[in-house]
Amino acid sequence: MKEKFIPNTKKRYSITSDGIVYSHYRYLNNGNKYYNKSPISIYNQSNHAVVKIQYNKWSETNLPKVTYVITLMKNAFKLKQPDEHHHYCLKHINNNVLDCSLDNLEWKIKCESDVNFYPQPYYNNQGDITSKCCSNCGDIQNINVFYLKKPIRKGERRTHTNQCNKCRHKQVWITIKSNPDRLAKYKLEQSISRKSKHRRETLNTYARKRHAKNSIEINDAYVSYCIKVPARELTPELKELTRKRITLKRKLENHGKEN
Repeated sequence: MKEKFIPNTKKRYSITSDGIVYSHYRYLNNGNKYYNKSPISIYNQSNHAVVKIQYNKWSETNLPKVTYVITLMKNAFKLKQPDEHHHYCLKHINNNVLDCSLDNLEWKIKCESDVNFYPQPYYNNQGDITSKCCSNCGDIQNINVFYLKKPIRKGERRTHTNQCNKCRHKQVWITIKSNPDRLAKYKLEQSISRKSKHRRETLNTYARKRHAKNSIEINDAYVSYCIKVPARELTPELKELTRKRITLKRKLENHGKEN
């Protein structure tokens, strides 16, 4: 069982890995310290385990403050979040708020109570996020399809949404259609945007990037573009032959450049 002193308490209080808070001394009426290590009562307040401790130097005006035990565990044992691109909070595994031991605590992404699926992120060997479960449809998708929201407070990093872009856009569109005024405003903004020069340049840039990506991957869209056949009419044999022809052509071109 590990035990750590609670920061900013002049080594007056400590907390163990089992979530037990100890007081190592107390002040007498004359201001002297009386050393007597004893556990402090932890009680439930608004479904949170709390304890009363006194921070910084003792004085008659510096009264004990109510503090979450889970916060003391996080600060004392320096519990770090799995990543910096989500809003996390510490939760109790067995749902017993008075059991604040390290084995009973886990980081959970903050999400609304009515989500269909928990937005579980997945990491590679380097600790980077590679994919995530959508809280609406439940599909595990690449992390790139989850929008990075702007930080709410200064100093925070951008955070991933819990819904994939497809589900998020669908939800936004339902909200727009349900409001006639907002729908009329949306149609007017789209009409003006289509005629703008910036809009045309953005679409052209997106089309070039998409074509370059399709060319590298040699996907169905690029195969359809090369042989001028609609993608829905492509057969598996035709796709395979076209991909081999494109790959062979590129190898011959690279060989010619090297020579």
